[in-house]
Order: sequence, then C-alpha cells, then structure tokens
Amino acid sequence: MTNARMLTEDIIQEAFLKATAKGPSRRSDINIPSWTRITARNTAIVSISCVNIVEAILNETSVASEVETREKGKLLHQTTNELHSDYQTVLLLFYIDCKFY
Repeated sequence: MTNARMLTEDIIQEAFLKATAKGPSRRSDINIPSWTRITARNTAIVSISCVNIVEAILNETSVASEVETREKGKLLHQTTNELHSDYQTVLLLFYIDCKFY
C-alpha cells in the first residue's frame, strides 16, 4: 500500500503494538488473524492519509516561499533601478563579487 519501506515498517510496528495492547481485551478468540489484518489495514490507511496531508502542507509551503522569493527579487530589482547608476554599480559589484570569495 505504501511503496516506502520505512513507512511500511512503521505501520507494521504500530499495528503490532495496537494488536498486543487491545488483543487481550477481546471477548472472543475467534478470527484473531482476521482482526489483526483489519487492524493493520486501518493503521496503514490512517498513516498514509497523514503522510499525504503532510506532503500537501510542505508543497504549499514551498510554493508560497517560491512566490515570496520571486516577489522579493522583483522588488529588489525595481528598487535598484531607481538608484543612481554609480550606486547600482557599487551594489552589483559588492554582491556579485562577494560570491566569488
């Protein structure tokens, strides 16, 4: 279901912990293998949903930061273009040349 080894291992461990914690409180010993499979499946579904939500949030954050960076760059170029040409040259030389040292 996951195609990710580490996530699968986490799901198996969590399902095992749930089964060992709640197994003894079951009223009947009938269908324990079936109950264990259902517990593992439900754990996997919840875990995959959580991973998808986190990935969506991280993707939104990266898109927002990319847009913010682009807008800052535009504003920086607009502001730099408003300066006298001598000041533009000094700033460009300072920031471009500093990257090489």
